[in-house]
Amino acid sequence: MKHFILTLILSCIVLVSAQVNALIINSGVGATESEAVTGDSGWLLEDAFGDSLDFFILDITETTDLEVSISSALAFGISIYEGAITNDFGIVFNNDGNFTDLFNSLNYITGTSSLLPSVTNEAIVAMNLGIGTYTVAVGGNEGFFDFITPYTYDISFSNVAKVAEPQVLFAWFMGLSLILLLRKMNQH
Repeated sequence: MKHFILTLILSCIVLVSAQVNALIINSGVGATESEAVTGDSGWLLEDAFGDSLDFFILDITETTDLEVSISSALAFGISIYEGAITNDFGIVFNNDGNFTDLFNSLNYITGTSSLLPSVTNEAIVAMNLGIGTYTVAVGGNEGFFDFITPYTYDISFSNVAKVAEPQVLFAWFMGLSLILLLRKMNQH
């Protein structure tokens, strides 16, 4: 009887885990992905037990300013963590703090506001990320407690172009010099 109960419990775990896990998707800087989540509040309610959250793994090979932007009819919450999530079954997700997936610890870097549901930005920038692996968590941030409707979205990961400071200073000094030269010419 013990073996039957153990087999039944393990079978249920396997069947349920295939149905209720959030997605873990490998992606990269410069990529655009099309995915879907179920429900409008998965990120807001920190619900990692359904298909209401997606996790994207990014490997960054050089220091970068990472921009994550989402296009959808649903207001999304976005969190960026240092480290890679490897397991999404039975984790205690935290949308604005560190958490662990039982194998790895993920350190919170930045995210959208959970204090104002449905008023969040659809893009976020993480400044000066070093070489390493990062996890981006996304899910609904509406707060209307719809747990069954699927919402599609497009997410893109891009490197924010930097303007080098020496070039900016050079352009500023050249412009100032030109203004002074023109002013001097008009006085004569």
